[in-house]
Amino acid sequence: MIAKTFIARTCRLLIVPLALVALCGAKSTDKHSLVGVGDPAPAFSVTTTDGVGIDTEALKGKVILVNFFATWCPPCMVKLPQLEKNIYQQIDHEDLVMVNLGREHNSDEMAEFKEEHGYSMPFAADPDRAIYSQYADLMIPRSVIIGRDGSVVVHQLGVTSKEVEHLKQVIQQQLDAS
Repeated sequence: MIAKTFIARTCRLLIVPLALVALCGAKSTDKHSLVGVGDPAPAFSVTTTDGVGIDTEALKGKVILVNFFATWCPPCMVKLPQLEKNIYQQIDHEDLVMVNLGREHNSDEMAEFKEEHGYSMPFAADPDRAIYSQYADLMIPRSVIIGRDGSVVVHQLGVTSKEVEHLKQVIQQQLDAS
């Protein structure tokens, strides 16, 4: 009985915030966002688990998708496979740069996680929230699309397939507008 009560409460704690995020819409910026649509994206540099450097300042002219997540976050584990399948495997990477930033994880943890789950998309560590804290102060999974001019085009919370499809559509629009 105690286990059932615990599970029910845990599910409510996860489902209610997710439902609120879904109701807010894919384009909305939540109260925990520190940058909004149209704002200059905070610059950062990171090295992926594959040894590739990503420097957002040097990537102006490209479209960048940044996904903040953590391995302990159940909604993040729902979103990552959708990003792999519906965006990373379907969109040409010539003018798209994508990175999944593991909030509070180190590089070894990210490399192990990527291999364990068989992902091909890039992962990098953000162990001290140095990058994340420029974009938000709370809540993941969080995705940000940075346009070719370096400004935020989408700042999104959520995990639904509709939200991932919105990310894909905006990325494609950005790529087509070259």
